This record gives sequence, C-alpha cells and structure tokens, in this order.
Amino acid sequence: MNRREFFNQMASVWDKRFYSPELIGRLDEIVASFRLSRGNCVLDIGCGTGVLTPSLLIAVGQLGVIHAVDFAGEMVKRARKKFENNQNVHFILGSVETLPFDDGSFDHVICFGAFPHFDSKKKALKEMHPVLKTGGNLFIAHALSSAQIKAHHKASSPVANDVLPEELEMREMMTTTGFWGVSIIDKDRCYICKGKNRQNRKNRGALVMDFTEKARIRLENWITHNDHHQEEYELFAEQLEEAGKNESSEHVREMIELTVNSTECLRNAFKALE
Repeated sequence: MNRREFFNQMASVWDKRFYSPELIGRLDEIVASFRLSRGNCVLDIGCGTGVLTPSLLIAVGQLGVIHAVDFAGEMVKRARKKFENNQNVHFILGSVETLPFDDGSFDHVICFGAFPHFDSKKKALKEMHPVLKTGGNLFIAHALSSAQIKAHHKASSPVANDVLPEELEMREMMTTTGFWGVSIIDKDRCYICKGKNRQNRKNRGALVMDFTEKARIRLENWITHNDHHQEEYELFAEQLEEAGKNESSEHVREMIELTVNSTECLRNAFKALE
C-alpha cells in the first residue's frame, strides 16, 4: 500500500482517530502563533480532511481566503463536505510538487502535519517558495515534536519511514530554496519551522541570489543556531549545579561564554554586510 492509498483508506476515520477535543483546542494555539492577519490569503498544504481549516478561518476573518490542497481524493472529498457552505475556503485535489497557483498568490503558506510524507521535500519547498508574496511566511508545523512524530509513524507501515529532517538539514533545505530568517521550535507536542520569502520571483526558474545575499542568509542561520544552543547550555549548566556537579557546570559555562562571543562576531559580520 502506498501513501495515497493509505490516506484514502484512513479518510473515513481520520478525524475521530487522530483529532481529540484536546488536540483541536491546541490547533487554535498553533495557528495563533502564526500571527495571520484579517483578510489574508493562505495556502494550506496537505490539508487532509480540513482539520486546521476552522482555526485558519477564524484567523483570517470573513475577508480572508483559504486554498487547501491534498493529494488524497477521499480526504479532499470529506473536507469539501464539511465546509460546503463556506465560500472562504477552497479544497483542491493536487500535489505539492506541482502547485496550480501563480507566483506571489499567498500571504502565507502553511504545511501542517504533512511535510514528513513528501517524497521530495526539497522539491516541495521549491514549489512553495514562489507562490508566497514578498515577506510572506512558510510555516511547517506539527502538534508533536520531531522525535514524537518518528515514534508515531512507526505504528503504520506505509508511513513508518516518514520523518522530519534533522535541524541542520532542515535549515539548509530552507535556505537553499530561497527562505531566510529560518527558525525552528522542536519541543514536546510542538514543531514549527518558519521561513520568510524575501524576494518576489517572476518565474519558477533557478533562484538568482548574489553572494552578499547568500552570506546574509548563512550568517542569520548561524546566529539563530547559536542563540538556540546558548539557551540549552544555560539550562544544562543549571541542572548540573542542582545535581552538585559544579566542576562540570563551570566547563559548560565556559562554552556559554564562547558561544556569546561567537554570536557577537557573527552579528558584527552581518551588520558589516549592510
């Protein structure tokens, strides 16, 4: 059984099996963290039965529009039935690798609970980038951490190997496909990867980027990476001290100081590019 067959087969029980009232409540929180605006035009990739649709409709308001895409016909059929009386959402049967939209069509693109299932994740990112307006954000989100997703998928053989990329690989894929300011939250019951479209591309050919732009993106990623790990180091040092391992904690704090200095050098390098 391939992925499409699996999701088509699961469509009839999808909402009941995977979306408890507690989880549905958390979807509002996840969408709220995207900070969508009233009147936004949003693309929902891998929409399934429309589990995120109610939260998205609230966020964009009556003047907003949601276009939702999924490759499983049974999922789309059920989503259309659920929202047949709502004119602000349009469900489309299609693939993320061949999106049927003009460049610059959307204020934001959201991919919730679907990214691990894409055969070619980099190709998917290349398709999502141009349909964003300049300054628009891509949000790749889950209601589980990357580790929890890996464990969850192991229970179903057609998706047993569908996982999120490691953080550094994810950042590399995002930046090489044109996204900048990439940030990743990966914690218990939450994964959000965010990237912004800085440029308005006129076509879907190769992304043209001069060396300064590439350097700026690389420095931004390194700064974000350092900030993230500095927080981890500080928490770990405190835990060592609480456990009475003061000597070990001192070495970790030396690493924190080196990280702070390294980050400052990177920030200065970034400013020098302006």
